[in-house]
Amino acid sequence: MFDVNFTHASATPLPPSVSIDLAIDILHHFEAVIKLSPDCRGCTRIPAPQAKNGFPKTNVAATNGEATSQIQYWEVEDDLPFMPKKMWSGGVKYVAEFLAQDDGCDITVHAPGGFTSTNHWRIVRETIPEDEMPGLARVRTKDLLHAETGPGGGGWYVQIVSDAR
Repeated sequence: MFDVNFTHASATPLPPSVSIDLAIDILHHFEAVIKLSPDCRGCTRIPAPQAKNGFPKTNVAATNGEATSQIQYWEVEDDLPFMPKKMWSGGVKYVAEFLAQDDGCDITVHAPGGFTSTNHWRIVRETIPEDEMPGLARVRTKDLLHAETGPGGGGWYVQIVSDAR
């Protein structure tokens, strides 16, 4: 159908009124994260799909952090605002795998047509090295426990890195 491969990253500053604990708590709840999209029509938790051997699928090793829970499976319906209504007036349903991580979450989307998108949502800290440009850096869980949101050393961000195939 379409041959689409891309990687995209974005970072949004945490508002001063949002604590690191609250931000991570939000990222640990799939419905809160998915409903940040204005195109989300709704979502329903579904059972884990069966593996080829007949048993439910199990977690694989977390590749981008430390998993704090089992994979949750969700059916999601989104609008398709980029499609003209004459071509398609409905939405699209897809399955999303959600895995909470110590510093955020991973969401893998399996959409129709073989489209797969892996999205890593992380709480990151702006680093301001001396004589260099500011950048964003992941922090370890123990560092989040002692996080300061005040001045000095940069702010906190929600970073989303998406890889679509």
